[in-house]
Amino acid sequence: MPNRATTLRRRDDVLALPIRLDRAIRSQSQQVHSALRAGIIDGLLAPGLRLPSTRALAEQLGVRRNAIVAAYEALLSDGLVEARHGAGTYVAAELPAPPAAAPMAELDIRIPPRRPFALGVTLVDPVLLKRLAAASRRRIAQAVPDELGYGDPRGSLHLRTQVAHYLAANRGVRCDPSCILIVSGTQHGLRLCIDALLAPGDAVWFEDPGYFASRHTLRATGVTLVPVPVDGEGIVVTAGEKADAAAKAAYVTPSHQFPTGVAMSMARRIALLDWARRAGAYIFEDDYDSEYRFAGPPLTALAGIGAERVIYLGTFAKTLFAGLRLGYLVVPPALV
Repeated sequence: MPNRATTLRRRDDVLALPIRLDRAIRSQSQQVHSALRAGIIDGLLAPGLRLPSTRALAEQLGVRRNAIVAAYEALLSDGLVEARHGAGTYVAAELPAPPAAAPMAELDIRIPPRRPFALGVTLVDPVLLKRLAAASRRRIAQAVPDELGYGDPRGSLHLRTQVAHYLAANRGVRCDPSCILIVSGTQHGLRLCIDALLAPGDAVWFEDPGYFASRHTLRATGVTLVPVPVDGEGIVVTAGEKADAAAKAAYVTPSHQFPTGVAMSMARRIALLDWARRAGAYIFEDDYDSEYRFAGPPLTALAGIGAERVIYLGTFAKTLFAGLRLGYLVVPPALV
C-alpha cells in the first residue's frame, strides 16, 4: 500500500519536504512560511528543488491550502523561490551559503538566583501591580493620536511634570519638566551624559569603593577613571583634587553611598560643588534609592543645592520594580 511520500511523488514528482511546523505560531501561513524559509536558508531544500503543489503540501502538513498559497507568495517576495509559468514553484537557483553552526554554549547567559537582601531585589506589592495594570489599560484605551507617535524624545510631558512635582516636594530639586529626560535606567542615562559631555581619555572621579555597574559603563566609553577614596562623610574631595584637579566629571552616590551606605556631609557637598565650579566639571549624582530611610524624610539632593553643575540620575527601579527599566535625568537647561 503506497505511503504518503509515495503518493506525493506520483502526484508532483517530488519527495515530501523535510520540514516541521512551529505550532506555537498562531497563523498557519506564517507557520508554513517560517518552516520553508528556514529549510531553504539552512540548506535542507536545495537550490532548484521543485516544491510540491499547494494542494499536495497542504495534505502533507495538514493545513489549509490557502495557507500554502500565502506562504509561497511570501517566499516569492523574499526572493527565496521562483515561480515558473506552467511548471510550478522552485527553490531559487542562487542562494546565500548556509550559515555556519555557532556553538550555543557560548551564548548561555546564566542569571544568578534571587536571594533575600540581594542587590536590586525589591518587594513587589500585588496591590501595586493591580493598580499599575489598571492605570496602564486605562491610559492605553484613552490614548490620543499624539501619544501613540514617537513624540518628544525627552519622554511624556505628563510623566516629566509629575517627576518634577515629586522632586520638588521630596528631594529639594526645583526644575522645569523641560529639563527632565525619561531613560530606560541609570546606566542608559549615564551613557547619554558621557556621550554628550566627555571624550575618550577624559578624567572622571569615581568613588572608591563604588558601584560596579557604573564603573563598567564609564570604562566602556574610554574615559579615564580616577579612584577617589570614601570615608564617613562621603567622597574625599581633597584626595580627588590631589589625584586630578582638572577632571571633567565626578560620579557620586551622595544620599546613600554605594556600597558603604554613608551619606555625604554638607561640608563635603559644598567642597565638591566648589571644585566642580572651579574646574568646569559636571557631577553625576546617582540617587538610586534615597526614598528608603529608617528615620526622617529623604536628604536634599546634591542637585537641589548646585543644579548648574549637577546632573541628577533618578530611577523607579527601587520604588516599583527593576524590570520596569524606567529612570530619568535632570540636566541643566544649557545641556538639554
